[in-house]
Amino acid sequence: APLAAIHRQADQLLGGEPALAARIKSLRGYPVVVNAWGSWCAPCRAEFGLFATASASYGRRVAFLGADVNDDSGDARTFLTQHQVSYPSYQMSSADMTGIVPQGLAGTPTTIFFNRQGKLVWTHTGQYEVQGSLDSDIQTYALGG
Repeated sequence: APLAAIHRQADQLLGGEPALAARIKSLRGYPVVVNAWGSWCAPCRAEFGLFATASASYGRRVAFLGADVNDDSGDARTFLTQHQVSYPSYQMSSADMTGIVPQGLAGTPTTIFFNRQGKLVWTHTGQYEVQGSLDSDIQTYALGG
């Protein structure tokens, strides 16, 4: 049911850090992958299709969420209508992200992996260039091998 609720909110832009933190907490028992992106970020736009594919492949076992960072809400909504994914994004500032990633973001895109217990286990800074790299990190850090 928690994963189905995520899919029902596909491509929606939701509230900020408290809402994202609460969603991650509510997903204990499932691995969570958070992609921090911005419509203004060319590498973010380039990798977005990889996340669409990964969420379609792993979305019954892994919770995917987006964190739209330092973006104009109108630009973000337009981007989400043009680049559809099966999960919602939460509008955030870089400063808000310290509530999710204590060390903060080194930049965007950044992908944050939480294990089934809700513990942050890996942060990948930078663009995923190919599907295999993202899938490998999902296997290793979200699904535990």
